[in-house]
Amino acid sequence: HRNFWQSGSPAAIAGMADTEKQSAADASGTAEAEAGGFGIANSFREFAQYTTAHGLGRFAAQSTAFGRTIWIAFLLGTYGGFAYHLFTLIDRFTSTPLLTSLATSLPYEFPDVYICPKNPIAMSKAYEPFKLKDDMPKLRGLKKDCNTTCQARLSYFKESDVYLSTPMYAFARMVYSVEAALMPKLNNKGIAGNTSECRFTLDGTEYTGDKSSVPVFGNSLRLTLPPSNLTQPNYVTELPCMPWNEAARLLAEAGLKNMSDKILSYNFSNNDARCRTPPGLPLEEFDNFTTYLINLDKDPICYQDSASDRLFVSCFGGQIPTMNVEKCTECCFKNNFKYYGLQYYDCFCSNRIVPGNTADSSNCKYSCPGQAADADETCGGDGLYMSVKQIRPTADLPVFASYGGFLADYLIGPYCFYNDTHNGLALSYCNIPFCSASGTYDCVVRSSGDVAEKQSAKYTGNLNYTNSGRECMVWDDVKTAIAKRTLSLANSDLISWNFPFRYYSIDQMIILTTDYAISNRTNYCRAAHVLYDATYYDETGTNRVGSSRSTLISSLVPGCFYVNEEDSEIHFETCAIESCVETSPSVPGIVRNNIGTAELARQFGPSLDVSLIDCDFYGWQCTANHFQEVLHPESGVCYKFMKEPFITGLSLPELKEASLAVQLFTDATDSDGIGPEQAQDASKAILNELGDSSRAGNRAFDVVIVPNGTFPWISQAFGVVKSQKSEFKVRLDRTTRLSKPSLECSKAAPPVTYVLDYWKPAGLPSNVTALMETTFWAVENAENWTAKIDLMKQLVISYNGMKSSTKQKVTFQTSTQEDCLNEYVLRRFAENCRCLPTFLPIPEQLFAKYPICFNSTDIENLYKTDQCFIQQKKRVKTYRVEARDHCMPPCETRKYTVSQNSFPWPNVRRQVSEGFLRNLAKTYGYPNRVKSLRGPGVIYSTYLRYRSLSENITELMNFDYQLLTLQDQLAMVSVSSAQMFGEDILEEEAYPIKNLLADMGGILGLWCGVSILTVCELIELSVYVILTLKQFCAGDKQRRGSSDRGASGHDGPGAAYAVPELPTAPPSMKDDANNGGEVADEDGGVESSRF
Repeated sequence: HRNFWQSGSPAAIAGMADTEKQSAADASGTAEAEAGGFGIANSFREFAQYTTAHGLGRFAAQSTAFGRTIWIAFLLGTYGGFAYHLFTLIDRFTSTPLLTSLATSLPYEFPDVYICPKNPIAMSKAYEPFKLKDDMPKLRGLKKDCNTTCQARLSYFKESDVYLSTPMYAFARMVYSVEAALMPKLNNKGIAGNTSECRFTLDGTEYTGDKSSVPVFGNSLRLTLPPSNLTQPNYVTELPCMPWNEAARLLAEAGLKNMSDKILSYNFSNNDARCRTPPGLPLEEFDNFTTYLINLDKDPICYQDSASDRLFVSCFGGQIPTMNVEKCTECCFKNNFKYYGLQYYDCFCSNRIVPGNTADSSNCKYSCPGQAADADETCGGDGLYMSVKQIRPTADLPVFASYGGFLADYLIGPYCFYNDTHNGLALSYCNIPFCSASGTYDCVVRSSGDVAEKQSAKYTGNLNYTNSGRECMVWDDVKTAIAKRTLSLANSDLISWNFPFRYYSIDQMIILTTDYAISNRTNYCRAAHVLYDATYYDETGTNRVGSSRSTLISSLVPGCFYVNEEDSEIHFETCAIESCVETSPSVPGIVRNNIGTAELARQFGPSLDVSLIDCDFYGWQCTANHFQEVLHPESGVCYKFMKEPFITGLSLPELKEASLAVQLFTDATDSDGIGPEQAQDASKAILNELGDSSRAGNRAFDVVIVPNGTFPWISQAFGVVKSQKSEFKVRLDRTTRLSKPSLECSKAAPPVTYVLDYWKPAGLPSNVTALMETTFWAVENAENWTAKIDLMKQLVISYNGMKSSTKQKVTFQTSTQEDCLNEYVLRRFAENCRCLPTFLPIPEQLFAKYPICFNSTDIENLYKTDQCFIQQKKRVKTYRVEARDHCMPPCETRKYTVSQNSFPWPNVRRQVSEGFLRNLAKTYGYPNRVKSLRGPGVIYSTYLRYRSLSENITELMNFDYQLLTLQDQLAMVSVSSAQMFGEDILEEEAYPIKNLLADMGGILGLWCGVSILTVCELIELSVYVILTLKQFCAGDKQRRGSSDRGASGHDGPGAAYAVPELPTAPPSMKDDANNGGEVADEDGGVESSRF
């Protein structure tokens, strides 16, 4: 047939060729339109012919298009399954499944054990050793047992012969001096106070204001009955100050030229009468030449006046149901008497007493009916017994000091001279108000005795709730509300007065505070003197028959009024104001870091020489020498058990059976459970904010159990309760984790070196020599607080016998995440404050780079450090959270799983206590080597008291209480193994990469034997399909353009032409065309033609 179609003339053949070309051109659009199906089909057809996959090429030559389609679909499905299977393997690998194995195979190791007392001040070091003198032989058993007086000296701090030790007393006074000198200066920098309006310090030398008047106080108690005027006079009257130079002239005329010259040396101008405290010339310098109230801080004597020749006369002319010391003192002083005498409701005055009439204090047993609820005032007794006190000097002096009111007597400061109508030249404080405290230093300076009252009374902070948490009333509202409600104040209700008046009204309230010019719209806690004026009516309630002025409240301790909503009564209650030692890190920081924390801890802190009762390890006796004392930054003094001499040579079964048992005595309280005086303030200065023993609660010790070579973080501590035995069963476990992206860990745990204070138990300090006693008193008497610190440092070092520093570089071989967190916090702290705090352990590298905070006495630097310290300490928790992004936990951790069981110990009752008390006393040397320490003295006293017990029920109850208190000072700790082998937990990859490669090889065989060549062929097929689709998209655009041009009716390159109809091909040719253009050649082969 081919030869037939190709026969004919050349012209005919050429015509046919032209016709075919024209037809092809006309059909190009149709061909391109079919390219998306026809071209892709060709690509798959060719792929089926030449592919090597599973013999598909051989099969394609013998199959129809449908068969080839089935085989290609099978092939693609096979490789799709392979791809999905491969994806699941890779997903399993990337999800990092873990295989955790647990084996009980880790051998037991005895841990590092630290025992940390919770009381930072030891009683034996805080108090003077007891002195029994003649009773010592009795105590030692050479004669009869120590009698009751002897026992009391051993055990009770309330006895008058028990005092703070000389070092402790000097240290406490030094802390108060630093606090009193430093806090006003820090507070001055912390607020925008104006010294022309107020003052910061107690003496007020910095005041530069223009006030030139003094307050003169009237009677705080005044009775008015008809026909007198019923209106009460002003309680406070301001009188003008006298110019300083005029006062100097009058002093010279009175024979006080020396004092006159001192005033003139300040070069006051002639008319300068402003209130001042000239440097070096406080008002107290005039005490020897001034008539003023004296002996305010002394107790009155009990005095019996003569019945036949009475020296005392009534000051008020009658009984006063609300009589108290202040009323009587004021009345007698105003009337120029030198003595007052109180006898319950009556107040008497005199200018002399008969010394022989002094009586025993037991005869004056009545409490004053008008005293404040928290006062302890005595108002005489039966008969003619009176409580008498001298209130004026016995000689007439050239200068007069008027009665200054309740608060003014305690608030020293700027003063001036003035002219008193009745007494001539007088002087008085000007009552310059204190500047408001800053929010940072809203506190009072803690001290003792009258100084404490003065410091507390000057509080001007913003605290506005009482001890019980009640919100304070606005002071101005008290004036209006108090007339409408019932007062809940002891002996203050006016109805109780012995007057025939049933009706009264309160006319006015007079409120005086240390903010002399306080805004009455505030409700802050203040030391206050509150008076009221009342008017009385007859039984009709309309006719005025009398009036009075009386004191309602006189409190040097800051307080306020509040309304009890339950009964609508108005109450006055004091406020709990924190001391500056507690709120400001500067004061304890300066003391601690300039003297040395370790030196102070060794001087005043606990010691195993007293605390250790008994120690046993696996049947071997251990002593204080088998412990090492370490100053733990977080917990204070801790005792580390040095186990090496005991565990060396022990086999694993023996080590498993070994147990450490330690019996301890806290040496913290007396037999009444009372701790050392001023211990809280002293502990603050010794162990920063962690030194407050009140936070210990019922815990006697903390026990920290850690693996060998790791730091004993206090977060791992277990509490040991007083009067308890705590058994710790421990098991050493190890966990080896696998680091993964979702939970990374650190494979390295390098050693970490801290700078810590370590020392062997140094024994109790030696006795204070006469030279040391003198020097300790020099600390007390030194005026400059920096000099006090320097002297105290020298004495403590000498007293402890320390020849070298206790600071050591201690390397812990295994670091933990906590070590990393700690270093991050310290770095952030130091970067901001340029110094290091001492409440965290300091790594060696940081210790060499930054100084310790508060090791300077420069006020400017101290203020900046103090502010930064307070701010940064609040951010410690934030820094720890930040650090967790940088500090990964170690992949391998070793820790002890601890089981703690506690039960009462020694749990001794009176009936069976003799043996226990005898053995305990013998432990402390009784009767041959009696220790003269206050701590063991409690033990001796309890034992001796048992030996002298009678059947008296009161005595038995007192002994039971003393025995219970002694047991509260005891605790026992035991540490032993729970089992020989601990848990060894190992995490590893459940599907490692080697398993992934092996499984990939397996699925290659599973999914019909994939070859690289077949993969390449599939890629080639994909490329052809993509190119064909791309060509189709381009042709589609060209077709749309040609169609647009044909519709315009113009001939041109894109015009359509009529093509002559070709002859019909023979049927065989059609069949060949239907067969895809495949014709048999002369050799019987197949020739492929593409259309």
